[in-house]
Amino acid sequence: MCAKTQQLAAMPVPGFAPQMLVTVGEALLLEWAAPSNSCAVGVLQQCIAGTPGEKVDLDRVRKRLEKVLKGLNKVVGYAQQQYSSESLAQRLASPFFLLPGSSYPELLTAAQAALALELPKELGRGRHGRGRRGDPRAARV
Repeated sequence: MCAKTQQLAAMPVPGFAPQMLVTVGEALLLEWAAPSNSCAVGVLQQCIAGTPGEKVDLDRVRKRLEKVLKGLNKVVGYAQQQYSSESLAQRLASPFFLLPGSSYPELLTAAQAALALELPKELGRGRHGRGRRGDPRAARV
């Protein structure tokens, strides 16, 4: 799909791209492969909805793409040094369009990810193998 997108000289014709669930990572790949933003938006619209879309549809895709790019810009130079690869992978695997009221997984630094892994272990421990504050009910499964 990226190779076909690179060759676009204008907005894609209807039927250019198959309808499919598009992840953040796939949207970024298509955006980077496209010769222009309008081509990228047209391809994404077809992938998401299966139609070329109207101006309002294309504007919706364009705004989402800008939001996704803005959110990931801070990661670009620091991904391997600062951010955990697991949280970055979760973000890239997320659907491009989210359900109302939901949000993308948070990008965690390596230290935050390590702390997040330790917290559940600490909450489950207590004196004598019991749950939190020695409560025997918390240790039951």
